Amino acid sequence: MFTLATLTSVMIAFSKFNAPVAKFSLEHLGKRFETVELQFNDVKHSKDSFEIRVFLNQPDADVNTPLEGNDHFAGSLFVYGQGEYVNETGERISARETRAQEFDLSPGASNTTAFKLYLDITDSLRKMAAKNLEIIVNLVAVDFKGNQIIKPEFDFGSISLITN
Repeated sequence: MFTLATLTSVMIAFSKFNAPVAKFSLEHLGKRFETVELQFNDVKHSKDSFEIRVFLNQPDADVNTPLEGNDHFAGSLFVYGQGEYVNETGERISARETRAQEFDLSPGASNTTAFKLYLDITDSLRKMAAKNLEIIVNLVAVDFKGNQIIKPEFDFGSISLITN
């Protein structure tokens, strides 16, 4: 059974990318935990697909920051874009808009409904917990060619830290 360690993060930046996005105290975790996950709440669908690299306590992380052998790299999330729809007048409608459902040809699709994404950060946190009393989360968005996306279309309401 998972327990919610923190209801929401402390938002510490206006931009959610290329700057610290959340901060969590590790004091309540102690030394014993089986798993720890970051939960991205109220995620909205995007038009494009891309990778989100998650770094802990590495505020200078960017597309060139090493992933292998880097204790600060917690893992990647992958966003699968929903594209756009075109209505009968030729107006482009983002898949994120509620009215896009009337143009959606896939039955039962709910690409306007917010969802949650989870990332297991247990290994990274075990390496850092002995030295740090808090973690700061940084996100770096990367396109399918490996280029950094400065302002990706990735909106979410909050980040939670979940332990077991």
